[in-house]
Amino acid sequence: MSKAESINSVAKACRLLKEAAHMGVWGLSEMARAMDEPVSSVERLVATLAAEGFIERIGSGPNWRIGKEAAAVWSSYCLALKKTIRDARHRLEQVHIPGSEVAEWTN
Repeated sequence: MSKAESINSVAKACRLLKEAAHMGVWGLSEMARAMDEPVSSVERLVATLAAEGFIERIGSGPNWRIGKEAAAVWSSYCLALKKTIRDARHRLEQVHIPGSEVAEWTN
């Protein structure tokens, strides 16, 4: 696989995850239509993402949804964002502008 093909595959996998997030529960044909890709291509992407836990099959049927690993990435992002906000608030509390109370803005 060339570097360009590899980058394209990653982009398609990311696109599949975005579509999956919006669709909730979906089947291979439905996803293929949404992505305007052949079912066989979507099937390969699904197999790879499922093996890594980013999507999961619902029971033994034909339907899929976002998996635990995708949720873990989201959770990690949320925690990092909360830390960034907490750090920014702390820095704002350290700023003193004569005639104003910056600390009140953060409460």
